[in-house]
This record gives sequence, C-alpha cells and structure tokens, in this order.
Amino acid sequence: MNRNNWSRRKFVSLSSILGTGLILGHPSSAQSSDEHVYDVVIVGAGISGLVAARHLVSKGINNILVLEARSRVGGRTFNHDIGNGYVAEAGGQWVGPTQTAIYDLCSELGIGIYPTNFEGETVYDIDGERFTDTYSQDEPSSLELKIDALAATVSIENPWSAPRATEWDALSLADWIREENIVDDDKASLISAARYTLGSSTEDLSFLYFLYYVQSAGSLHVLESMRGGAQDSRIEGGSQIISLKIAQALGNKVQLSAPVSKISQLGTTALVEIQNQRIQCQQIIMAMMPSDCDKITFEPSLPEKRKLLQENWPKSGGGSKINVVYDKPFWRAAGLNGMSFGEGKLQFIVDNSPPDGQLGVLMILGSENNSFSEGAAKEQEVTAELAKLFGPQATQNIGYHEMSWDSEAYTAGCVSALMPGVLTKYGTAMREPTARIHWAGTEASEVWTGYMEGAVRAGQNAARHIIETL
Repeated sequence: MNRNNWSRRKFVSLSSILGTGLILGHPSSAQSSDEHVYDVVIVGAGISGLVAARHLVSKGINNILVLEARSRVGGRTFNHDIGNGYVAEAGGQWVGPTQTAIYDLCSELGIGIYPTNFEGETVYDIDGERFTDTYSQDEPSSLELKIDALAATVSIENPWSAPRATEWDALSLADWIREENIVDDDKASLISAARYTLGSSTEDLSFLYFLYYVQSAGSLHVLESMRGGAQDSRIEGGSQIISLKIAQALGNKVQLSAPVSKISQLGTTALVEIQNQRIQCQQIIMAMMPSDCDKITFEPSLPEKRKLLQENWPKSGGGSKINVVYDKPFWRAAGLNGMSFGEGKLQFIVDNSPPDGQLGVLMILGSENNSFSEGAAKEQEVTAELAKLFGPQATQNIGYHEMSWDSEAYTAGCVSALMPGVLTKYGTAMREPTARIHWAGTEASEVWTGYMEGAVRAGQNAARHIIETL
C-alpha cells in the first residue's frame, strides 16, 4: 500500500461552571397549563436549543422554557472530568475557520479556541508495519475534486431537487465506488470518511446525502482536513462549556430531567407533557435529532412526510470515543504528534490534551473492527495497543474514560447519515415548520449540517422564525 496516500485518510471547563453554583430547574417546578402560558417551549438543551433560547431572550422574548430529558445540558457535547480542573471531550469537539457562527458565539461567551496539535510525526500502522511520517496537508486530491464537482450540483437548500437527485439517492456510496471503479487507496479514504465523519458504512450511506453533506461543509477536503478544515481547532474548557455557560445565564428557564412524552397542538395553543404535567405554550422548538423526535407522541399526528422522515432517520450512529489520560503528553518529547492512522484495532487516534499540556490525552475513535473485551479488561487491552504505537509509556495511564453514544437513552448516536431513498422521499419535511412546531438541531441546518456549527445556525434560524411568528 502506498504510504503517501495515507496522509489523505483524515478523520473525520465543566468544573469551573459547577463551582460557580449553576442551578437549573427541575420538572417539579414546571408550571401546569392552568397557571402559566409560555410564549415558547424549547425541547432539548443541547447547543441548538440553548442558542435558540439565548437568541429569543436577546430579542426580548423572555417568557420561555427549555426542557431537557437528561440531568445535564450539552446534548451531543459532553466533557469528561479528567482531574485538576481539566476536561476531555466525549462528543462533538472540533471547529474550523469557515464555521463562523460558532466562532462568533464562543467570542460572545468569552470562550477561547486553540489549534488542534499535529506538530511532529504521525504514526502509521499499515499491513502490520509501524512507521512514522510527517503529517502533510496535501492539496485536494483528484478524487476530492471529482466529488466536489458533483456536490456542487446539489443545493444545500433543496438537495432533493438536484438534477440527478433521484439517481444518486438510489445509490449508496459503496454503489458509486463500485460503478466508478475507485482505486483501493481512494476507496479506503471514502470508507474512513463515511465511518468517522458521518458515522456510517459506505453501504448504508446515500450517495446523494453524502454529496449534500460535502456541499454543506464547502468541500470534501475541508470536511476531512485538519489545518483549515473541520478538525482545525478545539474549544477551551471542552465543547460542553458552550451549553453550560448559556444555561447558567438562562437560569431557571432551563429544566433538567424533564423528558417530553407528548405534544398536542390545539386551536390557539399547544401542550407539552412531561411526567404527568402539561405545559401550555404558543410556539415550540424541537431541538433534537429527527430520530429522537420519533420517541414523542404528537397529537394530531405529524404530517406523513415528517413522520416518515423521523422513522427512517438512523437510530444509532457515531460509535464511541475513548480518552486515555497521562500525567503528560509523553509522545511529544519523542517527536510524535499523538496522531495515528492504521489498520489494526485502533484505527484513528489524536492528541486530545488540554492546551497547556499539563496532562496528556490520547483520544481514540471507536472502530467497528475492534475486538476488545468488555469491562475493566478493555482498558488494559487498549493501552497495550497504544504501547505498540507510542511506546511502553502508553501503559502508564492515570485515567480512562469511554463514551458510547449508541447506548445513550436520549440520543440516537452522535452523528447520523441517511440511507438511500430517504432524502428524496421525505427531505422536504426536514426544516418545514409543522403548525406551531419549529425544527432545530444540527440536522436542520443547511450549512455545516451534522456539526456544532450547524447546531448554532439551526437554533438561530428557529428563533428567528419564532420572532417573525410572534
């Protein structure tokens, strides 16, 4: 296998907030329909829902309530406490320079952004051979340019209306790879992109949705790149800090441990039911993954296309993230950048250390090819594999944190991608309001869908629609 081509196989502070006494409401304090009528109820306290709430409040709409099923805010962002005031991200974490909305939001919240570390050599594990090489930020490859040209014909506003939409939505990415006789190295790059960027296999990923995803990000090169791309930088204090800070400012407008079971749209108002309580409101923002909305009963039933969109949205995706913690980033002294690509049990690893380097963290994206034991034995097996790549110090970890998004009760995975046939049949219902219900969540964004940037934009857009309505 050509080593040079492996450079193109790119992957795709909690304690301080708690220390200030962040106090959020609980469902016991939720007011019933005969006591109060809210202007807006927002379902979901991830980035999208909280940004929507923040935008509404900034425009003088204060009579709002945010309901979150979990006992925490942040949605698909979550910080592991790794000790000494440091955190490591367990969910969405990277931002890039073309993601202007989240950069602006972080600036407004006083949150810093710093570059992902890739100084030094990258470790490769190919055909059973370990070697190191400089990580190079190549120019777009001929494959990337070819896909970008196809993606340019797909509108981010209406991807189902592309000239070849029906044809491409009937194909999986794997079908297209076979039809085009894509060479092995390029095929491996696309398999990696599907797995780590979209949380899917090439067989299960609609080629049209893949092109839409590329166009939403600007290009495949930007989507898959580090410097200048989607993995360019990280957020100081971990990505969950965004939600924690917004929730702190909103105070008792946010209620945790309040899973919504039913939404009824009446003649002049709507009712949102949580744990045998009914909350009356004028408008609703659903800031959730479409498949998670499918867990809620709607009365009257949602329009058929929206209902089928939710039913056909993937119910899992994103796998797991493992953060292995060390007393220092020892690999840097050895001239390594903490990144590794390979064909073994650990196929993608990145340096996830805090910006000051006072602790070292190696983050592993889960792989469907893993064959580790369950429970406590897994940690020992994982660090043994890390030692093969980074040396014996890798077994001297001081912490180990794993997050499996597929096992989350209120999140159908961390990322999601549509299977063939879904986008052209039901895609028009993705953003279209349903009477008093407005749809947010990153999947509802036209720009940078699937990313924190998309979550910010979707929340802002839903809030703007509400303001126009009210």
